[in-house]
This record gives sequence, structure tokens and C-alpha cells, in this order.
Amino acid sequence: MKRFCFAFLFASFFLIARARAAGDWSGWWLPADYARHGAAIDAIFDWIFWITISVFAAVQIALFGFALRYRHRKSSKAHFIKGSVRLELIWTAIPTLILLSLALGSTNVWDKYRYSADDSEAANVLVIGQQFKWNIIYPGKDGKFGRYLIYPKPTDRAWPHKPGDVHHFFAGVPGPASLPYAQAVAAINQFISQSGAEFQLGKDLSDPDGADDDYEDALGRTLYLPVDRTVHVEVLSRDVIHDFYLPNFRVQLYAVPGMIGSVTFTPTETTAEIEAPSLRQYTPGELAPLVDDAEYRVAPGSSYAGADGKPIVAGEHVLTPAILEELKAAGITRVNAYRPAHLEAVCAQLCGVGHATMKTDIVVLSQEEYHRRFE
Repeated sequence: MKRFCFAFLFASFFLIARARAAGDWSGWWLPADYARHGAAIDAIFDWIFWITISVFAAVQIALFGFALRYRHRKSSKAHFIKGSVRLELIWTAIPTLILLSLALGSTNVWDKYRYSADDSEAANVLVIGQQFKWNIIYPGKDGKFGRYLIYPKPTDRAWPHKPGDVHHFFAGVPGPASLPYAQAVAAINQFISQSGAEFQLGKDLSDPDGADDDYEDALGRTLYLPVDRTVHVEVLSRDVIHDFYLPNFRVQLYAVPGMIGSVTFTPTETTAEIEAPSLRQYTPGELAPLVDDAEYRVAPGSSYAGADGKPIVAGEHVLTPAILEELKAAGITRVNAYRPAHLEAVCAQLCGVGHATMKTDIVVLSQEEYHRRFE
């Protein structure tokens, strides 16, 4: 216990000292919040944290004090004392009131966040978890999603196909029902594993609502969101339980096979607005300590070359100490750079050996940009 306490205190002081020296406190507490409901969730978190820490400290101090005050002595004798009903009522009532207050406060915040009224103008996104990636799907101009996770069955007489298509043959037969059961299962697995998200995600090819769905068969497809507009996300799973987690938007929802989860939130800043304070001209000397603690990139549209005209670095390239030394040696005194926002959606549930790849970048656009791109 002593070792744990000393390790905890040392780590805390180390983090505080490092943040103070760097002038950046962003890594000390919760990640930056860019969602409208985030402040209320953070307030509940803070209350629970400080109440818990206060009770923990009080209990440990009392424990230490009693252990010291009533330590073994040859002259001391044990005395029998009767309990106090009044004291027992008090120390039962106080935790009860604290827990009830936290429960009511949490319920109020949760209801507003989780069960907010439907918004007809919301931007809709469908997310399907799969080992080991998030499939991001946008509804297209009609604003409607097709049906997904509908796979062929051994009793189907025909393979899935679009309306009007010539009868589709696969594995040499018109449908799984034409094969013995074991062969039908093998053929279905082969059919699903074909390249193309429509097969792997079990897209209902006959559903007209899904004809213009915007999806890609890609690992880590970027999740785009509009600023200051309600975003409604439906979350499904193709295989095992996943955990759709957006730490910078205080969003977390389990993707459970056979169930459709939904969550609603509103981003408050665009990615460009988040990055704007760091976008300026730096000297290579200024950037040197910064790139040790965080990633910095060359601003878009900027490029730098040596005296021989050979390119050193160009826009969106990550700056490293080695590149900064090259810039200094080339006599370049000003570099247009910025710190990327690095907003991510990750899986907070261990879902297999490839769990680490279940993450995707998030970019928050203006409503106009989002509308032009997806609607």
C-alpha cells in the first residue's frame, strides 16, 4: 500500500511538473471536449471524482490516526463500548444522500443526452463494427439507409442481387438451397468474403433506400461530422461486441450483435477551428521542444527546400527533430506549422488480436462543407 501511494504521488507530481514546464495542461485531466452535452457529463465526473477522493483521503487519515492512537502498549487495556444508534444513522444517511444526489444528477444528464427528442434536420451516420474496423456509412441524397447485416441462408433459392439483374449464379448454382447443407454454408461464407462492402456487410441489394448509400470497403475510413448540428449515429456489430467511443465528444455506445444502438450529439467546433490557434509561423528552435511532446505538421500549401533546391519538407508532413535540423542547416528561419486536432473514434472493448486497428479519424466540417460532400 505504501509503495502504491508513493508511486501515485510521484506520478502525479511528475505529470504536473511536465505540463507546467511545457505550458500545456491538456493532458492532465480529461481530453478536450467538443460536444454540446460534454460540459454536463464532465461536471458529473468531477463531482464523483472529488467526492470519492475526499472520502478516500478522510478514511485513510482516520485509519492512520486510529492505528497510531490505539497502537499496542503494555499499559493500555481494551474496553468494551456500546454502539451508538444515532451515529449509525448519521453515517448511513450521509452516503445515502450523496449517492441519491449523484444518481438524480446523472439521470438528468443521461436523459438529456441519450433520449433527446428526434431532430428532423439531424445528420445521420451508420456505423458497423467488425473485426477489426469501423465501417462508416452515409445515407446519400435521399437521407435513408438501406438494410445491412442480412446474409444468405442455406434455405435461400437465390443469391442476393439487385432488382433487374440477370439471375445471379455463385459457386455454380442459383442459390444456397441448390447445395447440400455443409456445401451451402461453405458457399455462403465464400459469398460474404468477396471484395466489396455490400457483400461483407450483408447489404440488402434489393432495398431502394440503400441504392445511393455512401460506403467504402476501407480500413479506418474518416468519420465526418457537421458542426453545430445534431448528429444521429446508429451503431451495429457484424460479429462480436465492440465499444464505439469518441472521447472528445463524450460519446460511448456498445455495438452488440443483433441490436441497433443509437446515440445523438452535437459537435461545437470544426477541426479547422480547433487547429487554428496553433497555425502560425515558428522558428525551428521554437518547434524543437514542441515536436518532442506532440505532433506538428507543415501547414497545407507550404514547402521548404535547401539551397540546392532539393525539397526538405512540404505541407501536411510531420515535423521531426531531424527535419528541423535540416531546415536550420538550410538557413530557413520561419516554418508555417500547426498541431493536428487528432480526434478519433476507437473501440474501448477488447475484441480480438486486431483490436488496435479499430480506430478512425474524425473531421468536423462546417455545415456547408458537410452538405456539399454528403447531401
